[in-house]
Amino acid sequence: MNGMVVSIDSLGKVPRSAAMNSHIDSNESTSASSTPSSEHHLGDTVPLKKKAQAQRPLNVFLVEDEAFMRERVIEKIAESRAKIVDYADSAAAAIAKLRELPCDVIILDLELKQGTGFQVLREVRGNGNSRPWIIVFTNFSDAHFRKQTIALGADFFVDKAQGPDRLGEIINGLPVPNGGEST
Repeated sequence: MNGMVVSIDSLGKVPRSAAMNSHIDSNESTSASSTPSSEHHLGDTVPLKKKAQAQRPLNVFLVEDEAFMRERVIEKIAESRAKIVDYADSAAAAIAKLRELPCDVIILDLELKQGTGFQVLREVRGNGNSRPWIIVFTNFSDAHFRKQTIALGADFFVDKAQGPDRLGEIINGLPVPNGGEST
């Protein structure tokens, strides 16, 4: 990652608060284009690689219904400064578990066998909560899905074609919320 952060307001992103700026972290270019990158980041303008300051591992909750992909993600996260605390394979199970389980990061697939990642995203962000970090990890990489998830409060949008390696890179760049305590 080159650490460049570029504004992509022209893509219609909706920031979580008026104080936040819409940005994209791009590996390929330093300017916004009509072809969006496969990853979006909402937040301040500090490049991700400069944010890694945490001492404890980040607690990650995974929402993925495909067992093969779930295992690949779990293996990759184990190599990062994070740990998977639990997972769900449906929207209803994810919502129920997330009400009881504090976590710092949610990795969220959009297409689930039962329900959708959109339902989970609406529930998590519906109460105005800006945490945990939410990384949408999906095969639906077109601009419509990006805009919709970002408008609902996702922090990152990653195409599964990039593979789980990109998830580890993102997680390693995230700060621990609330001074190191799980949310």
